[in-house]
Amino acid sequence: MQGHTTRLWKWYWVIAVLGIFLTGCNSGADAELSVSPGTDLEPGEAFTLNASKSTYDDIRWFWNNQPIGECNGKSKCQQSLLFVGTHRYRIRVKVNPGPGGSLLAPPKTEDSTSVIITIATATAATPPPPPPSATTTPSPPPPPTVDVSSNLVLHYPLDSNAKDFSDSGLHGLATGGVRYGSDRFSQSRSAATFDGVDDTILRNSFDTSSYTNLTVSAWVNTSSVSGERFVAGATGLRLLMSRFTVGKGLGVFDNNSANNVAGEETSTSLNDGNWHHLAATSDGSEVKLYVNGKLEQTYSEVLTTGVANLNVGSGAGANFWDGQIDDFRVYDSVLTQEQIEALFEASSSQTLNSGTVSGGTVQGSTLSLSGAVTTVAGSGAGGFLNATGIVAQFNNPRGLTTDASNLYVADETNNLIRKVVLGTYVVSSVAGGASGGGGCNGNDATCIDGVGSAAQFNGPRDVTTDGTHLYVVDSSNHRIRKIDLSTLQVTTLAGGALGGGGCNGNDGSCIDGVGSAAQFNTPHGITTDGTNLYVSDTLNHRIRKVEISSGTVTTLSGDGIAGFNDGNSSSAQFDSPNGITTDGTSLYVADLNNHRIRRVVISTGAVATLAGNGTGSTFDGTGTSAQFNGPIAVTTDGSNLYVVEFNRVRQLVISSGEVTTLAGDGIAGTTDEYGTTARFNDPEGIVSDGTHLFIGDNTNHRIRKIE
Repeated sequence: MQGHTTRLWKWYWVIAVLGIFLTGCNSGADAELSVSPGTDLEPGEAFTLNASKSTYDDIRWFWNNQPIGECNGKSKCQQSLLFVGTHRYRIRVKVNPGPGGSLLAPPKTEDSTSVIITIATATAATPPPPPPSATTTPSPPPPPTVDVSSNLVLHYPLDSNAKDFSDSGLHGLATGGVRYGSDRFSQSRSAATFDGVDDTILRNSFDTSSYTNLTVSAWVNTSSVSGERFVAGATGLRLLMSRFTVGKGLGVFDNNSANNVAGEETSTSLNDGNWHHLAATSDGSEVKLYVNGKLEQTYSEVLTTGVANLNVGSGAGANFWDGQIDDFRVYDSVLTQEQIEALFEASSSQTLNSGTVSGGTVQGSTLSLSGAVTTVAGSGAGGFLNATGIVAQFNNPRGLTTDASNLYVADETNNLIRKVVLGTYVVSSVAGGASGGGGCNGNDATCIDGVGSAAQFNGPRDVTTDGTHLYVVDSSNHRIRKIDLSTLQVTTLAGGALGGGGCNGNDGSCIDGVGSAAQFNTPHGITTDGTNLYVSDTLNHRIRKVEISSGTVTTLSGDGIAGFNDGNSSSAQFDSPNGITTDGTSLYVADLNNHRIRRVVISTGAVATLAGNGTGSTFDGTGTSAQFNGPIAVTTDGSNLYVVEFNRVRQLVISSGEVTTLAGDGIAGTTDEYGTTARFNDPEGIVSDGTHLFIGDNTNHRIRKIE
């Protein structure tokens, strides 16, 4: 471990408390960090950092300014580590207003006192680095064993603000319209987003006159192709600017243009829409450029130093960055290649989400959501186009499912099943008429099975997956269809042979049976436990079970009459049940016209109301004191339900029945914003990838994400 002091006497600790540094929070902060069991530990021995803060807060751990994990939704938590040497530890808490205030207001952040644990070491071998605790995922990997905290004179983590988290206190001022979005770990509000027009973070009078040696590093993400774009620069100085030029990579040049030589850029192109780690060093005469931890360019150049205004996100107020910047650092030393590799490796990947796909959604990892809403795919124009992100087009996207790598979307009016790759948001077609709109008429022989675009659907409303197949409620065909993900072969698992054979729930025609002998009436929702499918047979007012292996259909709950009644399988009543999800033991149903969330015990079919009282309105509360306004879709992370209703998304704690509003204000709109300032337009689908929620925003023709 570099920077350790060598002594010949025994190991000991010195704990130095540095001072509380608050960012954007109320006075009287009480974020606390302590160490146990205390002093006199041997090398490699475990110790525990104890964090506490008032309720409604999320805690984020830092080790030598490297994030190492999170503890969300708790007022206290612990991080177990191994004693390995001189390091700085702190916590950052996300402070919500708490009781009496709106929990949907944008959170502020607050840092605890930093604790430096130093050790006088006699020898050699460095124990393993401290592992992150098993808390909410995803979390960054363990911090590097190479010291990257010494000589750090400016550090902007860019977590919801432009505060400096080095010991220099050189805080920046965000100007233009700098926003904070997801970073490379998909952690919300943890990277700055610049519009390429006038956004910048300004630090006045940044003095480098005493810096003979310098290192600048940052993570960047852009797909801009217009002109030069600067990650950072300084008026009259242009010190270690990271230059982005079309078709080229990273460059650094001095204010004196005579010093700048063409071709002094790296070979790695940066405009690919992916995150890249950039670093540049100067010892006063030689510049070295690194991309993703690797040295790519070395050349001679004397850089000017002095006092100037530092701009992050522009070149001295021009050449504005178009994309994201994260973890911007300045050192008054030349970092070694080993240190730069450590910076890259410590924050270039993330642990996989600990949740598993169940019921067509990722469960097992409780979501920690800020309520920030963004658009990830769809231009907003109803149509058909396979493309990336907001260039792609949908036409009334409704139900969604995921296999943890992709989203699958029931694109209803296009009569297609679409795939959206998580992370890149590349949109493609899985099955259905190739040009969209190629739906069939359930009363004729055009609703054929086939491979990919040869198959035909008629108003698919929802989709689920077991990881190997997709299962689609082909609503206007009154059928359940199966898609083999490896071959894209579409077959009919259950429902009338010609489709169009919808039944009437009151006349006895909605019969159970095997395959095409069974009848449905406009089914809208579907989920699976891996063995069976569970279908909301909407205009039949029943919950049906379909055995995947045989196509055998039985009625699990509901008497076929639109109404409301909790009770056993045969006496329970629903009124147009729509969205449905499962935790493996129970089904949870969005009972649309009853304005309730119902729970169905899978083993017995017994039905009970979990929340809602039948009044079509929006009111946060617990159990039947809460109110829903036409709940139409539902998913779960295993601990909570997330319910889509009329232009809102609500959260329901399964154990207590407590209901809160997560996003949307009930007014139709397209606004990407935070909490109730965001707007949807007739959302009708929802799924979780274990970290975020994704919404099928039907009339906006978009896929939205809630972070």
